[in-house]
Amino acid sequence: MKYVLYGFLILLAIVVILLIIAIIRAIIIKKEYIPATKVMGEVARKEEFARKLGDLIKCNTITYVNPEDADRFLHYHQVVKEMFPLIDKKLEKIEIEGYSFLYKWKGKNQTKKPILLIGHSDVVPITKDGWTKDPFSGDYDGERVHGRGALDNKSSFYAFMQAVEDLLKDGFVPEVDVYLGSASDEEIAGVGAVRIMKYLKERNVRLALVLDEGGAIITGVLPTLKAPFAVVGILEKGFANLEFVKTGIGGHASTPSKNTPLVQIAKFITEVEKKKPLKKKFIPEVQTMFECMAPYMSFSYRLLFANFWLFKPLLTRLLPAVSPYGAAILGTTFAFTMAEGSSAPNVIPTKAKVIVNIRTHPIQDITSSLKVFNKIASKYGITGTMIKGAEATKKVDMNSKGYLYLTEMIKRIFPDVGIAPYMITGRTDAREFEEISDCTIRFAPTRMTNEDLKGIHGINESVAINSVIEAIHFYKELLKNYQE
Repeated sequence: MKYVLYGFLILLAIVVILLIIAIIRAIIIKKEYIPATKVMGEVARKEEFARKLGDLIKCNTITYVNPEDADRFLHYHQVVKEMFPLIDKKLEKIEIEGYSFLYKWKGKNQTKKPILLIGHSDVVPITKDGWTKDPFSGDYDGERVHGRGALDNKSSFYAFMQAVEDLLKDGFVPEVDVYLGSASDEEIAGVGAVRIMKYLKERNVRLALVLDEGGAIITGVLPTLKAPFAVVGILEKGFANLEFVKTGIGGHASTPSKNTPLVQIAKFITEVEKKKPLKKKFIPEVQTMFECMAPYMSFSYRLLFANFWLFKPLLTRLLPAVSPYGAAILGTTFAFTMAEGSSAPNVIPTKAKVIVNIRTHPIQDITSSLKVFNKIASKYGITGTMIKGAEATKKVDMNSKGYLYLTEMIKRIFPDVGIAPYMITGRTDAREFEEISDCTIRFAPTRMTNEDLKGIHGINESVAINSVIEAIHFYKELLKNYQE
């Protein structure tokens, strides 16, 4: 009995020692956030910048779908042309089918790989309910520019175009060729970016760096996080629509049989929702994100996120349970989004189906996810197939020249901001350029709050003019100092 007691005491001592080490580490790594004292950039020009961005927002560029939409996008092209006369005069413009376009700025060194800055021109549809200003007003209230596309994605497109316009005025010539791109159908996962990529590929262009939307400078990205963080998107999750179908005997609803196709589908959905059968795991890039942010968090969060060596198993179980975002960054997620049964309320269907939208993680691809679902579905005589999908992207090497240069510029322009790698849970056009670039980064140098993020695809979208000023300054410095 005493040996059992000794063993318990030794185990307890080990646990106490480990906790003491973790606590000391949490205390040591603490960092104080020092706010920025001034806006970096040409603050005196904010009225000009606000007016120009507002003019882009006034253009109704809800995603191009039908031929009758052409005039709206042609008008947008004309506004861009008039807004940036030096770009239009001195750079080569390449029209891409479907109202996307490229500008090519020839650099000094033709032996080095070019870079691409890209932002989409289209915006998501709107209803005016809940908006305090007209969604296409481009209104400026002295602090913010309002309207659909203010953040997604016209402000970052405007910022790099204005940066180039100013550099051209100064007579600057970049070290390498610079492409400025605009895709017209990003919001519907269209083909604009694909066509831009194919245009470049056909001319044997291989890009050293692609910079698109995705990450940003976010305040309050995690609970108790005091410092704003530049979250730099280095990979995107994949996506797929899976269809599960059950057939059986139908009939009249007045004399129902048991376990009809719709009931079987319901049982399948219930079991999947209850079991949540897909894997969860911290990949190094996600772990690094938390470790970068930990020093600026409260003690309890520092204790957890600064000591993955001790708490990783706990966090792997805890995060998905308390946060949808936690579930999204640790594994493939699923959502039952569409269902179909009978076309009449008094008819039992002979076929029922459900669509599952999954967002695939590098640890579990489409094929293995479908296999997991089909194992459960087979209990109910249900068959699942993939309708449409694309896997998660490659990871950008955090030791690559492009990534290191970008983070160096973030530190220089935004000294108050932390930097962390980031997994994009949605989709961007950047994924289309992996075929011609090893460094496709999702980051727009725009400061945002959690409240700002609600406006993206939501109501009352707007951007702070100071954020636009800083973004213009960032792109200028990025281009002026770039060496492959």
